[in-house]
Amino acid sequence: MEWRALEALSDRFAAEKIARNNGCYHIKRESATVCQLAFSRTGHCGETLYQPLIKVRREADVAIPYYLLDVNAQPIKRLQRVSPSDAAALDQALAALIEKFQQDLVYA
Repeated sequence: MEWRALEALSDRFAAEKIARNNGCYHIKRESATVCQLAFSRTGHCGETLYQPLIKVRREADVAIPYYLLDVNAQPIKRLQRVSPSDAAALDQALAALIEKFQQDLVYA
């Protein structure tokens, strides 16, 4: 995925968090080369339940997902980009989350 696609999605947000569909969509830029995307819900005790949170880094204008946390999955899913199968799972999860962002926010 191109980094520009993430920038375009981020630019569509006036705020870092948008509440919709019983949860919050979140895009946060940590630096010029790292951002995180998340969909979260609030748990019974007020905690944030990421479903999922994905961290992405920029490498030569390509968006590389390198960390995923999904506390809604059973068992809780935590992935890092250390193997080809983890890389494929991270790429797929990022594509699914961006699709969810676009369906629920951009086209709503």
